Amino acid sequence: MRVFLIAIFVLHLPAYASDFDCSSLESSLGAGISVLPEEIAPCVSQLSDEELAAILETLVTAKLDGVAAGLISVIAPQRPTPPVMHLAVGLDQVAVVTSLLERDRSVLDRTDETGYAPIVIAALASAERVAAVLLEYGAMTDLGEALVIASGRSIAVAKTIIEHHGSLLTDPIFASRVLSEAARVQKSEFVQYLLHHSADPRLMDNFGHSVAFAAPHNKDEKSGLEIWSLLIRGGANVKKDICVFDEETLAQIDANMPDWFTREVTTIRLDCVDN
Repeated sequence: MRVFLIAIFVLHLPAYASDFDCSSLESSLGAGISVLPEEIAPCVSQLSDEELAAILETLVTAKLDGVAAGLISVIAPQRPTPPVMHLAVGLDQVAVVTSLLERDRSVLDRTDETGYAPIVIAALASAERVAAVLLEYGAMTDLGEALVIASGRSIAVAKTIIEHHGSLLTDPIFASRVLSEAARVQKSEFVQYLLHHSADPRLMDNFGHSVAFAAPHNKDEKSGLEIWSLLIRGGANVKKDICVFDEETLAQIDANMPDWFTREVTTIRLDCVDN
């Protein structure tokens, strides 16, 4: 499908069929037949993300990103309608993103209606290739938030951000959230990577509890125990909380937490009594 898709957005047409034949969409546009957005909306909404991304790439390469934006608006509300930049980022379309950035650097940190900058979309979509492009062009808005999200979704994106902005892990606010997120869902190797890049295992979460307490929530019990042990060895202070657990809390741990965590709590509480 070529740049003749601009014909889609002609707003006036003397007469047209109410039931457009989607199978003839490309040939109709190729012949220069103008159609209304409402006519072809059902056709465009049937496109896969990859097909839509290919069309966007063609349009943007031809400097018709305004037309691409119109194409996205046509398919609302059946599909998400973020700005072209954000859609391209979410689909990990390097060529589209690069083309947009070459012509207008301001889109690099422009937020969508939800307040997300492109780098956050890249983290949410695990779009590793585009994340690297955004960072190379100097993306700065919401980097910390993007790192937190990526730490729970895409190790590759998280590492890409850290490689460009490792100082984020020296910020206790972001570092504690990153460690908590990684401990909750990732393997111990990634937590070890974070510690190696200056994340402090002694950090507390927003509630004043050690980040180590995220580890028992890891669905992979082996990874959870490894991460717990890793953070404890690094100096995570879990004793101050465990020593004041009441009977109700202990019962909840016994009923809902993995066996290894129950054993760890029991062992630490014995040390509390001894002291």
